[in-house]
Amino acid sequence: MNATIKDNILFYSPYDEEKYKKAIQLSELLDDFKILVGGDMTEVGERGINLSGGQKQRICIARALYNEADIYIIDDCLSALDAHVGKSIFYNVIKKELMGKTRILVTHALQYIHEVDRIVVFKKGRIVENGTYEEIARKEESELKDFMRRVEQAQKKQEDEEKKRRRSSIDYPKEKVPKPTETNAIALVTKVEKTEEEKKNKGALVGVEELFSGSIPLRIYGAYIKAAGWCALLTAIPSLCSAQVSQTLSNW
Repeated sequence: MNATIKDNILFYSPYDEEKYKKAIQLSELLDDFKILVGGDMTEVGERGINLSGGQKQRICIARALYNEADIYIIDDCLSALDAHVGKSIFYNVIKKELMGKTRILVTHALQYIHEVDRIVVFKKGRIVENGTYEEIARKEESELKDFMRRVEQAQKKQEDEEKKRRRSSIDYPKEKVPKPTETNAIALVTKVEKTEEEKKNKGALVGVEELFSGSIPLRIYGAYIKAAGWCALLTAIPSLCSAQVSQTLSNW
C-alpha cells in the first residue's frame, strides 16, 4: 500500500520493537534498508512500484511473520529471490520460524521438495499425486519424477549453452588499479544516526502540496488564449458547454 515500508510490515498492528526487528532480520531486509534512502521509512508507491520483485516478496514475508498467524498459505514467495536468499527464507522462515504452524507452500523450487511433510502435485487444476517424498519416489511412473527430469534436462541444456558462450568469448586484459597507500587514505567520519523523521523525509515519494487562495489574474487567461489561439478557443468553449449540458440532462 502507499505508505512507508514499516507501515506495510505492521499493517495496522500495534508496534512491537523486538517482534519487528526479528521479522525484518528473518526476511533478509536489513541490507535493503541500508541501500534505500529512508531505510524502513522509505515511502512505497502504489502496488510497490518503486520496489523490486524480491523486495516486495520479502516485505510480504515480514508482514506475515509479524502477524503471527496459525495458518500460512504461501504462493511461490521464492520465485523472485536470489538462490542464497531463497534458501535462507526457506530454512530460517518456513522450516524453522513457522514450525508447528500449518504451512501450504506453492512452488516450482524442486530443490526443497524432500524437506516438506507432504507433496501435492497439480496438473491442469486437478490433484494427480499426493503423498510424502518417499512415497512418490517409490512409484515407477510419477508426474513429479517426469517434471523433475524435464527441469534437469532444461538446466543441463542451459549450462551447456553457457559453457559454449564462455569458450567463444574474448578475454580482454584487466585494467591495473593502483594499490591504496597512506597518502590517499580517507579519514573516517563518525556516522550520525538518522532520526526516524529525517529518514521519513528522505524516503518520501511526494512532497507536501502548497495551497494558494485568491482569484486568477486576467493576464493568465490572456496568456492561455494567446498560446491556444482564437480558433481553438471558439471550438473548445461550445464543446465543453455541450458536454456539461448533456451530462446534466442525462442525470436529470
